[in-house]
Amino acid sequence: MQVSEKTFTDDAECVRYIISTNIHRRHLTDEQRDQIGARLVTMQQGGDRANPQNAGLVGVTAAAAMVQSTPARIERARLLAQTPRLGVGHMADLIGAVAEDVEARGVQGGQGGQGYFH
Repeated sequence: MQVSEKTFTDDAECVRYIISTNIHRRHLTDEQRDQIGARLVTMQQGGDRANPQNAGLVGVTAAAAMVQSTPARIERARLLAQTPRLGVGHMADLIGAVAEDVEARGVQGGQGGQGYFH
């Protein structure tokens, strides 16, 4: 097996190389590529986290290019990853709380199925 050596100018270039050589080998859906891109945007370099140079290595546009997506899709995936997910039990609790609130406010049906408060 032949081994090759590659030199990078900075950490971001190294990340771009690793992602681009590996992402094409996988059979990923668009959503999976978007999620990887979102994680790239929020990924930080190890070491001194107080040093501003160790903030995010990859911007949204660069991450989108690496995973063959769009900046808008990467941003959407990033925002979705930050949103807490509601499980079935939590959703039932939420629906129950909304129903109680509606009942407490005295919502009644109006014309065309629209409710109104009285």
